[in-house]
Amino acid sequence: MIISIVGARPNIIKLAAISNEMAKYTDHRILHTGQHYDYTMDKIFFDAFKLRAPEWNLGVGSGPHGKQTGMMLMGAEEILKNFAPDAVIVYGDTNSTLAGALAAVKMHIPTVHIEAGVRSHDMNMPEEVNRILVDHCANLLCCPTDIAYQNLILEGISAPKSVNTGDVTADIIKSILPSVEKIDVGMEKKSYIVATFHRAENTDVVQYRTTIVNALSEIAKECPVVFPMHPRTRGMLTPGEHATLTGSGVRILEPVDYATMIALTRAARCIVTDSGGLQKEAYLLGVPCVTTRSTTEWIETTRNGWNTLMPPQTSTPHEISVAALSATPARHRGKHFGDGHAARHIVDAIKEMKVRS
Repeated sequence: MIISIVGARPNIIKLAAISNEMAKYTDHRILHTGQHYDYTMDKIFFDAFKLRAPEWNLGVGSGPHGKQTGMMLMGAEEILKNFAPDAVIVYGDTNSTLAGALAAVKMHIPTVHIEAGVRSHDMNMPEEVNRILVDHCANLLCCPTDIAYQNLILEGISAPKSVNTGDVTADIIKSILPSVEKIDVGMEKKSYIVATFHRAENTDVVQYRTTIVNALSEIAKECPVVFPMHPRTRGMLTPGEHATLTGSGVRILEPVDYATMIALTRAARCIVTDSGGLQKEAYLLGVPCVTTRSTTEWIETTRNGWNTLMPPQTSTPHEISVAALSATPARHRGKHFGDGHAARHIVDAIKEMKVRS
């Protein structure tokens, strides 16, 4: 038996990519930490991908990093002790990822990290801390790109512990494109811009949040803006900021399911976001992106102008607006994220890990 530990929307999406492949190989079960518990950020993705319900849900919920991670660690440890899996899989860079990895390695359970080696080189990001810690304690590191693989080599972690499997996001997009093509987003193709922002460094600092709000409002005067709003962002916006957005014509939506988000992204003129996942999805779909951060973990996407960093710390609303409205990347993107069969390569690597052990 192998247990996947997930807890947040990005973990669940990555889980969806390998769930069927794992089921062909072994008894595969899911432990949910409960880090995300809102339907729009959690169960909607289990439903959309037709994933089996988690066997266990710790129900941890939100909270300060230390408390949240500690509660996850305690809960995961108890489950792993009682069920003694052959291996544990963790995904990405959330607190659930870190807690799951720590619980497993301390019990000497072989631990697999999917999306290993990714680096923003910004230690102010909680996700960067999580990535580094998990990569340096896990037993098998499945890298999504060659840059991620090279990052691990530079940190002294090489084959056979690390392997470039390709990115599971490429698998997902490849598999859902036929259904995405049937989704009517209600807007003419390439006639609008999709925007999201939710990171604490942007939502929690008034100056940066205001810069992004004003940038989106300025963009909306020239081009429609569709804004599926993260619950965190909704909770941080002041009534005045909300009025600024709606008054300028920004179309605010509740969070949407993954296929709808891919459909919106695919047909958009440009993406404005601080999401790591959406930067990568835009690149895979051939849509230019403006990222409201000073660093990105997806360096590959910045090649040939496909992703432009416009941090609100140093950029004006007008500069962000101009970058989004004038984005004209080179035609060539390059295939940095694998062959669309990352799940198969990951399962093969897990089989090999068990042989070695």
